[in-house]
Amino acid sequence: MTPLLVHAGPRALTVLRERGLRPEDVRIVPAAAGGPKGLALVPLDQFIFGEWLAGTSQHVFTSRGRHLLRREGRALSSISNPLAHLGAFAANALSRRAMSGFWERVVFSDAREPLPFKLHDYRTRHVPLAPSNLALSVLASCSIPYWLDAVHDIPGAPRGAYVDGGITDYHLHLNYASMTDGLVLYPHFQRSIVPGWLDKFFPHRHRATAMLTNVVVLSPNPAWVAGLPGGKLPDRDDFTRYGDDTAARISAWTRAVHESERLRDAFAGMVASGPALEVQPLLSFAAVVRCRRGLRRAAGGDNSLHSDASVRAGPAYWASDAQTAS
Repeated sequence: MTPLLVHAGPRALTVLRERGLRPEDVRIVPAAAGGPKGLALVPLDQFIFGEWLAGTSQHVFTSRGRHLLRREGRALSSISNPLAHLGAFAANALSRRAMSGFWERVVFSDAREPLPFKLHDYRTRHVPLAPSNLALSVLASCSIPYWLDAVHDIPGAPRGAYVDGGITDYHLHLNYASMTDGLVLYPHFQRSIVPGWLDKFFPHRHRATAMLTNVVVLSPNPAWVAGLPGGKLPDRDDFTRYGDDTAARISAWTRAVHESERLRDAFAGMVASGPALEVQPLLSFAAVVRCRRGLRRAAGGDNSLHSDASVRAGPAYWASDAQTAS
């Protein structure tokens, strides 16, 4: 049993079957919001960023409250915020775009490395990443509402309350298909890429879409996960499960990280195998059909799936809750 599974969108699948997975083909490495689940990816991340890939740049995704939610943590917000969050949930049930009336996406990026794809799917602001806002933007991207305080008035960004980027972009299900070159390598704790945190409650939004045509997802094999403590990845529920027995929780998490070295070793073997890499389709047949139609329209009638993947200046590292370090 291989502990690590590989799923790829149509364009990525073509590249992998031609020449395997090579570091020079990787343009982006996203990092999903997931809290302690990310511990299972630590050895894999260390290998990818420490040995396999060259230098990276960083882009931090945060969520900025609008209207009533701009005052999160301020006077009377204990009354207004729950009402606004209910409104956001109802709006998101209609559509993700509707939720942007309550939360907007704010991306802090190195001005020397612009976003290589379009973010037209949701209300978005772009802010230059600078020494004055790096620490605060990363802190904001980790600030889970009701658990941690919002970060207010980040330098260089619009005034307001900034919280966990996972609210708007839980797993960073973004329009990677609009990239002109390169692959997206996504070390993830599951196969599905859920758009926003509130979309957890809408299973139909968990499906892969044509936006993921050039994405390669690395995820733990459920059979391997079953052998971890408790038969699962570490998660926030462990704080309740273990209660005051901190030593037991730390022991379980430490064992999970140790076992996760097998994910690292499996990946190292995969990239060394070249085109013999074992990979499964990420998209359903219906999604592939939609993807091909979209690519034909974008290419002016060309029926081919473009597989020319080159890297300009090294991959970018994207974080929606900074659970992993590059």
